[in-house]
Amino acid sequence: MSLSSMMQKILDEESFDPKIAAYRDSLRRRINEVYMDLCQMRPWLFCQRHVDVQLYAKVEGSATQTVTSLSGNLRQVSPGSDFYVQGWEGHVFIDPNNNEHIIGRVDTTPSANLLWLTTPLTATITGGNTDDWSIRFDRYRLPVDTIQALGWMDKTTGGYGRMGSLSARQEEMLFLDSAQEGQPGFIIEDDHVQIRQPEAKLTLSVAGSASGDDGLKASTKYEVRYTLYYEGQESAPSPVASVTTTAVKEITVAGVEELRWLPPGGSIQRAGKQAWIYMRDVDNGGRWYLWEKMEDNASPLLIDNLLPNYAVDRDDIVYYTGPAGQRKTFRAYATASSNRTITARIWYRPPELIAGSDQPVGPPAVESYIKNMVLSDILGGGESNKFERRAATSLRVLESSLAKKDERYVARNWKAELQYGSNRDINYRRLTAPRRVD
Repeated sequence: MSLSSMMQKILDEESFDPKIAAYRDSLRRRINEVYMDLCQMRPWLFCQRHVDVQLYAKVEGSATQTVTSLSGNLRQVSPGSDFYVQGWEGHVFIDPNNNEHIIGRVDTTPSANLLWLTTPLTATITGGNTDDWSIRFDRYRLPVDTIQALGWMDKTTGGYGRMGSLSARQEEMLFLDSAQEGQPGFIIEDDHVQIRQPEAKLTLSVAGSASGDDGLKASTKYEVRYTLYYEGQESAPSPVASVTTTAVKEITVAGVEELRWLPPGGSIQRAGKQAWIYMRDVDNGGRWYLWEKMEDNASPLLIDNLLPNYAVDRDDIVYYTGPAGQRKTFRAYATASSNRTITARIWYRPPELIAGSDQPVGPPAVESYIKNMVLSDILGGGESNKFERRAATSLRVLESSLAKKDERYVARNWKAELQYGSNRDINYRRLTAPRRVD
């Protein structure tokens, strides 16, 4: 059942439809609140998926991997050859003076090929120290919609297969040494991290010359907002700005906050941060989608077509999934001594229902639960009890077939008797057994 159909059924039960946009927006918010609460209530099978995560071995400078910095911008590092990897974003760059810097962004485009740091170098990297650097990989980010990682597998050649999972508390009790390198056999839960979100909304105006079949839709309301991107993750979005087109069907976007940095006593310099511009067609119930990734030195943006420049057709469009901002992280033990890909089975939070055609994940019982819980919230009193009972019936249907008990998940409640191959450098039974104090 689509969002628009679900909303109509609720209005039919209410016998009330004011046909006011504010009321329908409120109804949509109620539906999404119930939907998100349901998806986070249990690790439903319809809210699980597998994702591949790349682990990196420590990267060190050499005669074939050299870097230099520019004296005019000490947050910018350039390679001697094309060996940068975008997956390094958010990890730790160690300069020749042994100072540590978070890698804000890796620009691998041929015309740029730059590594941007979030803090400036204390001295330029030139001459005899261009190979005296390294990159350390302390922790990795899970996808933005991750609620919890439920299981881990290393399916690569020579991998351990199923991997163990430890909490930060268990790591403390076991005195694990993060400096130990080898083949990772365990995943350790780490912090939630986020970057700052924009505070002010964009400035929009109708301008340009697009008319006829070109440009956006005429006499249509559009909303635009943006997020920041650096350190390998996206921020929460800015407040929403809106504008209505006329016969002129182009929108000028300005007002992105200053993303560059100012060295003491110097002139303003680029920092490599990006502003990701999202837009949606409000009048036709469109979803938020990415229009442009603006560089920190870009001019005001002109939105002059329904199809973004990066997309060949509508199948290429990148939609906003949210909620962007906070990211769950993990660490590997032992620290990877070689690059390898591991697979996580995650319990994820689906995107909110925005467009009228959007449908919730899961079987029909999900839609029934949402509809009845929303009606119970709206109506109250005796009517509320009737819809609560209906919602409870739908929930029992879901629990009987699509939920699993938590103890079935190795990631959360693993068993001491589980054993792994003899080539594992740390025995699983020893790790999970109580620590002896002599």
